[in-house]
Amino acid sequence: MIQMSQTTFTLDKPYVQSYSDDSLIIDGKEFYFPVILTPRKVMTGALPKKLEEFYPNNIAELLRMNPELILIGTGKKHRLMDTNVNRTGIGIDMMTTGAACRIFNVMIEESRDVLAALY
Repeated sequence: MIQMSQTTFTLDKPYVQSYSDDSLIIDGKEFYFPVILTPRKVMTGALPKKLEEFYPNNIAELLRMNPELILIGTGKKHRLMDTNVNRTGIGIDMMTTGAACRIFNVMIEESRDVLAALY
């Protein structure tokens, strides 16, 4: 479930400038994983601290934001999880966090409504 202690930063096209094992840089500001990115926002404190604690109810919360695609960055290693809760036709793709950052950047440049949950 999306936590109430979240912090939201509103930005115009939050382009990922760089990323490391535990954080990413957007507009010169460092954000520590986990984070949620949308074409206008960066949200921290909204996801469980560990990917292993990310459950279908978290995906349901992300789906309520109505993106056309959800990217889940699983860290340095690609991992699969059960995303079978998706009955809405919204795509959910799991990949390494680096790949998710690169795809997110391309999609926001194309003005696509993408959401990335990054660990």
